[in-house]
Amino acid sequence: MLMVASAIMLRLPKRSEPDVWRELGSPGLFRNNTPETSFALTQFLFFKRYRSFRNRRLVFIPDCFRIIDGLSIVAFLYFVITTVGHGFR
Repeated sequence: MLMVASAIMLRLPKRSEPDVWRELGSPGLFRNNTPETSFALTQFLFFKRYRSFRNRRLVFIPDCFRIIDGLSIVAFLYFVITTVGHGFR
């Protein structure tokens, strides 16, 4: 699900806001996926700079992505904590 949301989120600005997409380093799901573009995209999402888009769909998709990404991080942390915690018993 996270891959689908990522693909949609990266494709929409490329078509609707090409200047912003180029400013982020022209990120793609597999192409040009470098630490620099990942960092720029993370900052873009974290500071909610997408809120200035006129297209409401371009605001809705990153909001959903933030929720999915946050839940994925929580699930991963839960897995790590329970795995490490179980190893100490």
